[in-house]
Amino acid sequence: GGESKPCPWINTRGDFKTWRDMTKRKRGGQSKGGVYKLDKERREVIEYKDNWTAFGYTKGRNGIKVGDVVDAGRGGKELDGNLYVHESQCKEKTYVEGDILPLKAPVVQP
Repeated sequence: GGESKPCPWINTRGDFKTWRDMTKRKRGGQSKGGVYKLDKERREVIEYKDNWTAFGYTKGRNGIKVGDVVDAGRGGKELDGNLYVHESQCKEKTYVEGDILPLKAPVVQP
């Protein structure tokens, strides 16, 4: 496979932008989606933000990456006495403030 592929960004700037958006979209599966902030005791939704950065934990050397929240799964990542659950972990419905986000996904009856 020695033939050189044409660089996708050689074309005009506009193409570069679409190309960049494409790669972003491909990669961004995990980081897209909001995060629920839960009460640790009751697992009640306190707050929802549509991206993890909005909670401010990504800053600094010990920043928590969105991947860490995703990896914490449905149980949530504990920070400052609250639990943070990534939206991708609870596909069954969109929870709102005041909802209880159960540790096990409710079985939806067809």
